[in-house]
Amino acid sequence: MVIPDGSSHTVRVAARTIRRDQELFVDRIHLDAEVDSMLVTLLPGQTNDFHVRGAGDLTVEQVQGPPVLRYVNDSVQWSVTKL
Repeated sequence: MVIPDGSSHTVRVAARTIRRDQELFVDRIHLDAEVDSMLVTLLPGQTNDFHVRGAGDLTVEQVQGPPVLRYVNDSVQWSVTKL
């Protein structure tokens, strides 16, 4: 979920499974974008809010998966999904 907040955005991530070292690479959307936290581990049912500045208008489609939203075990999930 992407929530606009003036000149910044809140990106809320919810975990259905364990997400070790969740990262949001907003600089892949806009070079001047910054996020307030990285390497957040989420257990099933937990959420985390990433606060983003300098990214212009963000959409869910831009941040919903690789290469922007990543976590340690997502490469296994994406490779299985593509088979």
